[in-house]
Amino acid sequence: MTTPRNRIPHSRKGTSCVSLSLCAGVSLMLGTALWAPDGHAQTTGDAGVQGVAGERKPVELPGRKDGDLYEALGWRRGSFLILPHVRISYEDDDNVLADNTDVVSDNVLTFNPGFYTQSLWNTHEVEAWGDIFVGRYDDLDSEDFDDWRLGASGRIDMDRSRFITLSLEFGEEVEDRGDPSDPGLGEPTSSDFTDLRAGWYHQFNRVYYRLGAQIFDENYKDVTVNDVVFNNDDRDFDRKTIHGEVGYEFQSDYWAFARLELEDTDYDQDTDDRGINRDSSGESLLLGVNVKLEDRLDGSVYLGRRSRDYDRGSDVSGTVIGASMVFEPSQLTKIRLSADGRIRDAVDTDTDGYFRTRYGVSVEHELMRNVILDASLGWYKDDYDNIDRNDDGTEWSIGATYLPNRWARIGLEYAHDDRDSDGIDSTASNSYDRDVIRLTVEFVR
Repeated sequence: MTTPRNRIPHSRKGTSCVSLSLCAGVSLMLGTALWAPDGHAQTTGDAGVQGVAGERKPVELPGRKDGDLYEALGWRRGSFLILPHVRISYEDDDNVLADNTDVVSDNVLTFNPGFYTQSLWNTHEVEAWGDIFVGRYDDLDSEDFDDWRLGASGRIDMDRSRFITLSLEFGEEVEDRGDPSDPGLGEPTSSDFTDLRAGWYHQFNRVYYRLGAQIFDENYKDVTVNDVVFNNDDRDFDRKTIHGEVGYEFQSDYWAFARLELEDTDYDQDTDDRGINRDSSGESLLLGVNVKLEDRLDGSVYLGRRSRDYDRGSDVSGTVIGASMVFEPSQLTKIRLSADGRIRDAVDTDTDGYFRTRYGVSVEHELMRNVILDASLGWYKDDYDNIDRNDDGTEWSIGATYLPNRWARIGLEYAHDDRDSDGIDSTASNSYDRDVIRLTVEFVR
């Protein structure tokens, strides 16, 4: 079953799972939403709203439900369940460089082996995952990519109401050509990243609280085009984030919460190649409601404000109207709602950053037990600080997945992505329209 996580332009981003129910544990353990289209991209507030922890239940092994003939069974090895997969996709992209002034179309074949494993213990929990993404274009060899990621997370249960979480993920990924930070060189920019997180959770009576910390480090690689080296060392940075969240159950299954996030960003070089010091510190305050209605509605809605103060004297801030909701009107249909506001460093411009507001919705419907239809629609707006530039973008897709048996999935998807950039400080190359048709065959165990 496809998910709307980072659909465009490639399906290589994010953790791939053959069982969404099991993989939801990865997202919750890491404190991220199932839909996180911005990736890393020097974004603030990556920890995300987590809300109250649900009641811990024994892991339900795949394929145990009556009549479920299409769920991958995985391998059970001792007290662990291993779910491997191999995904092969072929897609036609009508604007590979995401640039309306230099439109180039091409086809890319992507090979993505990976795995997900989870412990089957009654207490404590360990998860691990890994993916390799190898992409080869028919004509644009310069756009070929070799990405990978490897991660693990753990939960240490002190008792039924207290636990510690730990997670580590690292890897290499290519920067998307449609990202505003892409410098538009003859080859795409890749980076190595490390993401380390730790958290504490305690619930007593109708009150819970969370404490957490994150260290994120990203190292961008130089790009060489025709023996000319383009420096990317000035983009290398590390960001340290701490957060606290407290909630109160004012009605059964409804929790009011407040969340405070503090961050500090330190670039490896004192100034970048433009002579700008991009070091900063930021904070976010969010107030909202978390809802947990079993088999019906799960997620949070919140309101707040994020701000980031840069060392050279400027600041970026904005109001957040956020949501991360999963609604199941029936056993056949699942609707996901997403909204948030984030601050991103504008590393390829003369300004420090911009505030991105994003809204999205996706729908999955089980037409038959082995035919899944899905569609998604997203919109975002980037407001740049201290320069005359504003971007509006839309993303939408429709697709279908056919499951001939437990071991295979066949998917077809049509996706559209566009950005309209206005202002004196914007250029024609900042705007683009892009359409992608993708055929995917996945083998699972």
